[in-house]
Amino acid sequence: SGDTSNAVNVDSDKHNIFGNSTDSTNAINVEISADNTAWYNMGIDIFPDSGDGDFQLSLDMPIQYIRLKFGGTATVTASVISS
Repeated sequence: SGDTSNAVNVDSDKHNIFGNSTDSTNAINVEISADNTAWYNMGIDIFPDSGDGDFQLSLDMPIQYIRLKFGGTATVTASVISS
C-alpha cells in the first residue's frame, strides 16, 4: 500500500492507461510530474473491475511524466499509450 509504479516519460496530450490488478477494492491513483521529481496527485481514482480486475482510463491533457500510486497491496500490470 502506498507504492508507486515506475515513472513514464509520456510527453504527450492524449493517454490511455489500462491493465489488471489483483485488488479490486482499493483505488489506484494517477500522479503527474513536469520534472520527474515533484509529483502531484491528479485526484483521479481508478477502481479495477470487481469481476476480472481490469481497468482503463483515458486522459486528454498535456502530461510530461506519469505514474500510478497503489492504495492497496496487489499485483498490478499496467501500460500507458500516449499520442
